[in-house]
Amino acid sequence: LASKHRLWNKWPLNFAHYLPQYEGQLPNFFEYLEKLQTWNRQIRFYVLFSSFLID
Repeated sequence: LASKHRLWNKWPLNFAHYLPQYEGQLPNFFEYLEKLQTWNRQIRFYVLFSSFLID
């Protein structure tokens, strides 16, 4: 599970290569980032929760 967490922490970096697509649409991009962060938080919570169940 530790490796999974490490992967998760690198997560936001994977979105760096989407930036050029969003040029000229910055407000939309920041909205998207906010949604992404919320989603990421939910996933982290789920991963932590499921690790409790597995242990």
